[in-house]
Amino acid sequence: MRLFRNTTIFIVVFFLQSLSGCGVNEKSEADGTVYFMVSRPGASGGDSYILPLTRPQDIAGARAIVKNPLTALATIVLARIDRGSGDGNYLNKDLIGKRTWSWRVVEFQGFTEITAEILDGSPTDVEQRLNEWLTVNNGMIGFWSYAVTREVPLAELR
Repeated sequence: MRLFRNTTIFIVVFFLQSLSGCGVNEKSEADGTVYFMVSRPGASGGDSYILPLTRPQDIAGARAIVKNPLTALATIVLARIDRGSGDGNYLNKDLIGKRTWSWRVVEFQGFTEITAEILDGSPTDVEQRLNEWLTVNNGMIGFWSYAVTREVPLAELR
């Protein structure tokens, strides 16, 4: 039953991921990686993490969410994480709580409308139980109440 559920979730996520970015102007990025803050939209407190994006369609999708968060359907970030606060170019920071996480996004898989409940949580949850997130969830995150909220200049992440 668990295999069927995981397979069904993967198929749904893959389908929704293929829809993300549709109708968005896909402009090429000459400067490479673009960084975005992922947090609870509209929240005055809480926490956040950094999402590095390199593919033009993903960057365009993130910018569309920032520009019109209420009209975007697929806003949940589905990504794989691993240990390490950065890749040498940036630090995975909580720009709201002013701290550096001990983990980072290593693979962006897409924007989606829903994820499996086991992927829901927060950056603080991941920090407090990193080993569990890496083993039980295979490093996957998909926080239901979080979305891309702004583009972040690289200078803020060093």
